[in-house]
Amino acid sequence: MNREERVLNIINRKPVDYLPSQITFSDRFRYRDICSAMDLPEGLELDDYLQNHIHLSFTYYDMPLFFHNDLEKMEELQARGFVGIDYENEIIYDAYGTSVKMNTDGVWLHYGVLEQNEELYESAMKFLPESFNREILKMNFEDAVRNYKMPDLDYLDAYEPMRSDFEKYSGEVLVVPTTFNGLYEKASALLGFERLMVLAAENSKQLSELLEKITDFRVKEAEIRIKLGAKMAHLSDDLGTQIATLFSRQMFRDLFLPHLKRVFSTYKNAGVHTVMHSCGKITEYLPDLIDIGVDVWEPVQPCNDLEFIKREYGKDLIFWGGIDTQKLPRMTPVEVEDMTRNTIRILGKGGGYIIAPSQDIMADVPIANIAAMLKTIFEERERAIG
Repeated sequence: MNREERVLNIINRKPVDYLPSQITFSDRFRYRDICSAMDLPEGLELDDYLQNHIHLSFTYYDMPLFFHNDLEKMEELQARGFVGIDYENEIIYDAYGTSVKMNTDGVWLHYGVLEQNEELYESAMKFLPESFNREILKMNFEDAVRNYKMPDLDYLDAYEPMRSDFEKYSGEVLVVPTTFNGLYEKASALLGFERLMVLAAENSKQLSELLEKITDFRVKEAEIRIKLGAKMAHLSDDLGTQIATLFSRQMFRDLFLPHLKRVFSTYKNAGVHTVMHSCGKITEYLPDLIDIGVDVWEPVQPCNDLEFIKREYGKDLIFWGGIDTQKLPRMTPVEVEDMTRNTIRILGKGGGYIIAPSQDIMADVPIANIAAMLKTIFEERERAIG
């Protein structure tokens, strides 16, 4: 059984020899340092050492979110016309009209064109990619929303890296097209969080109009990914804090759920499995996400009460995540082993689980703790399904 088959069997509730696993790091550019610190044999890929079962795949449009610290890659994207780089302030401007800071551990969104921040107007005019319509920056808010357009999916073969991933990895690991900054998050990145929350409270016409545009774009993306051969697809919207959801359940149902349903239905109608990424405590939303066809939820943070969600929703959802990254930096290796073991035994009981941390591993996690987590995963992954 190869890694792709193992993940698909877990999702389809079929037997596996052991639970699949997936470990990623917040700074993809740190992989080389981790390989060196863990003294891996020369030529051994970190993903292979970690025994990762999933290859997350990006379009050129979405690479800045996760490779913003890799200057060589960003300069390649700039040469291709997908980003503009403000070297002095270490900012990457993308074709959506948003920007992200470089040299950060994790994603630090900087600016969106619908914020209409006058202080950043000149920088945006100078560094946004040539494909972006700068006239948006000169308009009032209502006109800017009305005239805003998502990027052109046919532009300079934006899907070339994803197509290459399917050709290279399919049949070995499961290639999963990713959509980070999905619907709500993309609107937030464009509007700024404060403006988005005000518009949501007002049930604003402009917010609805923007969400329709973003959703139309995500549906078109889904159709392309299905044609490329996707067997599972991923959409990300962080809908919770560590103590509660960001929106009341009714507001979530009114403003966002219909749009999420359109995207997930596109995949489900084609027989493609679906993953919803949301950090935070979103237990309240789980019945609705199940209803619209979500198969897998990641990264399943422990603030949701792992025993409760396994008991109440384990028959409907595959859980991906759970190993508490907020505790990983401060634990001893022995404590990491105990915590990892307990998490796997709770979420992995009877299957239905992809072993993973509850978020990407940040730069403050000691290498010894990463090694302790891996050791325990390799020990427990078969035992949990018994």
